[in-house]
Amino acid sequence: MNPQEQIAQHFQSNSIDYKIIEHEALVSADGADGISDENNIPSQKSLVLRNKKKTKYWMFTVLGGQQTDLRAISDLVGDRVSFAKPEDLKKFLNVTPGSCSPYGLIFDTDHQVEFWMQEDLLDFEYQGFHPNDNTQTWKITTKDFQKLINSLNRKIKTVKF
Repeated sequence: MNPQEQIAQHFQSNSIDYKIIEHEALVSADGADGISDENNIPSQKSLVLRNKKKTKYWMFTVLGGQQTDLRAISDLVGDRVSFAKPEDLKKFLNVTPGSCSPYGLIFDTDHQVEFWMQEDLLDFEYQGFHPNDNTQTWKITTKDFQKLINSLNRKIKTVKF
């Protein structure tokens, strides 16, 4: 079963409705504005970071189109951060660079990646993320997104930028 099928299975078993939006491959938040505007979802990006010792990992999902201050994130988590390597993304989230999203947390059954989200994103009615494939965006309600995170025995840690 491929990652999209596994994510869909998890959604179905947790009664999470979603709409599939097909589009050209997006490797960054740049270019996603049209998809976001047309589908009433915020433009966002998910960054997977790690500490120097490779013992702690974080995913930060933030509004797209704005610079993300890694120094501020380092201060927040109390450790110097850098971007996770492709092999880390594959190991923990079953994803490749350019396709990272909170849906990948389904594959992190040992909770190695701590999840943070920009607080402003939770004010939107809908969320939309890649299902470990950057040629699709799956749109769900923010309420169902919170249900998804809870189904993974996780909490959404919020941050203001």
